[in-house]
Amino acid sequence: MEGTGNSFLIFDLRSKPGSLESWLKSWGFKNQKEGLLFLAQKQDVDGLVFLRPSSKGDFGWEFFNRDGSVAEMCGNAARCVVQFIYDQDQKKEVSFQTEAGLVHGRHLSEGYVEVEMPLPQWRSATNYMGESVRQVVVGVPHGVKRLSLGKDFFRKVQNDKKNWAQGLRAQENVNVTFFQEEAAGSLKAISFERGVEDFTKACGTGACAAAVSYMEDSGFLGKVSLQLPGGSVVVYYREGKLFLEGPVCYIQEKMGKENFFNNLEAKT
Repeated sequence: MEGTGNSFLIFDLRSKPGSLESWLKSWGFKNQKEGLLFLAQKQDVDGLVFLRPSSKGDFGWEFFNRDGSVAEMCGNAARCVVQFIYDQDQKKEVSFQTEAGLVHGRHLSEGYVEVEMPLPQWRSATNYMGESVRQVVVGVPHGVKRLSLGKDFFRKVQNDKKNWAQGLRAQENVNVTFFQEEAAGSLKAISFERGVEDFTKACGTGACAAAVSYMEDSGFLGKVSLQLPGGSVVVYYREGKLFLEGPVCYIQEKMGKENFFNNLEAKT
C-alpha cells in the first residue's frame, strides 16, 4: 500500500501468535534480518508492517524500515493500516499498539484516513554547522529546519541539502525535515529518513514535525496543509490531540500476489 508516496508491505499475522522470526524462517529465510531485507528491497518499498496479536488495542504492529531497522512510529503506514483493516473487517475506527504507544485511527472515506499521532515532545535545539536546528519527537525524533528557497523547493533541497541532512542525521540520530511556508497554513515539506537513508516521497511524522514547528513559531491554530513530494496531507489539533489525515491507496503492481510469491520462490 501507499500513503502519499510512502510505500509499504502489510502482512496480516493477527491470527499467528508465534514469533515473527519463526514465520520468516518458515518461508526459508535463515533469520529475521535476511527476510526483512529481502522483502523490503525486492518489493522496493519504504517499510514493512506486520500486524500481530496484542493485549492492547485491537492488535499490535511490528514496523521495520527498508534497511531492517525498527521504527517506533510511521504516520503514513498507520494510515495505510487503518484502510487495510477497514477493507478486511469493515471497522471504521481501530486502535493498535506501536513502539510509540497506542495509535487510534479512523476511516473517513474511501482511500482517505485520519490517525491520531503522538503529541510532540520538544527537545533542546542543537547546533549543526553553525546553524540552530529545532528538535521534536512525534513518535520518532526529527531535526526540523525552516527554509526560504522559493520555487523548486523540493529540487533545491534534494540537490543542495542532502549532505547537510546526512551529517545531522549522523550527529543526532534523527530524521531531518525541511519545510517552507507557501501561504498562511500551507507548507511544503520533505524529510530525509533514517532506515531509508535518503529523502522520501512522504514522511507522516515529518509532516507533523514541520506542522507543529510552524504552529509553534507562527501561532497559527488552524489546519496545516502540507505538500510533500508524493502528495498532500493535513495536520491539525482537535481537543488537545494531534491528527494526521490524507490519502492512501493499493499499489497493484507491487502488491499483486503473483509477483510477490514469484519473488519469494526466487529466494527459496
